[in-house]
Amino acid sequence: MSTREEIVSGYYDQIDEDSRLQKNRHGQLEYNTTMAYIHRYADKRSRVLEVGAGTGRYSVAPFRATPQISADLRTGCLM
Repeated sequence: MSTREEIVSGYYDQIDEDSRLQKNRHGQLEYNTTMAYIHRYADKRSRVLEVGAGTGRYSVAPFRATPQISADLRTGCLM
């Protein structure tokens, strides 16, 4: 029997998250909406920890604006 972590990891190992957020309008809408909330609630003084960062798609743009973002790197996915 698989653990919850193995099930979730197995699912995301089969998906190209960056492509999913770019290839169709649903993914683009999700990305743009999430980024709008990030920019709305996190300013340059904010400290952000992105747990389960995966590819880091949501971390890269805000990190360019403020280096106060840390990401959970356990999976080794962050580019």
